Amino acid sequence: MCLWAATVSAGAWAMIAGLFATVVVNLVGSHFLIAGYHNRFAWDKEAAAALFRFGRWVLLSTMITFCAMQVDRLLLGRLITKEMLGIYSVALAVAMLPNMLLQTLGGAVVYPLMARLARRAHSELCEKLSIAREGLSALGIFFVAGVVLEADTFFRLLYDDRYQAAGRIAQLLAVTVWISALATTLERVPQALGETRVLAVYNFIKLCAAALCSLCGFYYFGGLEGFILGYAVGIAVGHFALNWLLRQFGIRAWRDDLRATALLIVVVAGGLGLRAAVAGLLISDSLRPLATEIASWAYLAGVGLWAAGKAKGLARLENA
Repeated sequence: MCLWAATVSAGAWAMIAGLFATVVVNLVGSHFLIAGYHNRFAWDKEAAAALFRFGRWVLLSTMITFCAMQVDRLLLGRLITKEMLGIYSVALAVAMLPNMLLQTLGGAVVYPLMARLARRAHSELCEKLSIAREGLSALGIFFVAGVVLEADTFFRLLYDDRYQAAGRIAQLLAVTVWISALATTLERVPQALGETRVLAVYNFIKLCAAALCSLCGFYYFGGLEGFILGYAVGIAVGHFALNWLLRQFGIRAWRDDLRATALLIVVVAGGLGLRAAVAGLLISDSLRPLATEIASWAYLAGVGLWAAGKAKGLARLENA
């Protein structure tokens, strides 16, 4: 990427050249750098049939999931200015960090655990799933609370005046992020059970609901803010559908979701109340913002310690 930018052009093609170089190196390395292993063309009828049965719905679900993840920006490209779309994209990138982390942990913890239990002891599946989701939800509460409490400060300190609206947008997006986080810890279950058709149906419902509700929110409830809240409602409809679809396998997770959501509301309300209380103290105007941030970070540190304690249960599940 650096060579292309220095010798050819410093535009977007330099980024494409860097990505292409990465793929080529991986391709060559996977064929020649692994000692004693050689890739070759082959065909296994049984493996092909199994992949087709399992993978056809995974492929469809992946395509639908991509559309569902991008539908907000696809629609907003026609609804708002390019400048506001850029601000929205920056805010989304920050707000979605908790969900990205939970997706990684869900893939590393929940999916293999559910796959083992589905093959070995289905009766344990609900119990272990609840424990795993409790730990992941605690981490989600910590990170989502951090977005709500600190997004405005983050953009005020690190971005210029053009991006100050991103703080408010990121705080609104935290609602979507939390619902997505709850779904992230649950949507691996159909795949682990081999019920990939359920995953495709769920993602299709989520895509349709997110598109419809976000458009209704934009036109009837206040522009961009209405769009964001409508999008959150659409994601919630998809999550409700997932819970309903999983009932046929004896999995009922809605109580865990309600408890975790109530706890998130308490944590966020406590943090906002603390910030308001510190801001109202009789101290000089120059020290008030610093005192507010110190109190907020101390509060988040306490929440983080609590979440880390809850997440320790994930380590015990690896031996399940």
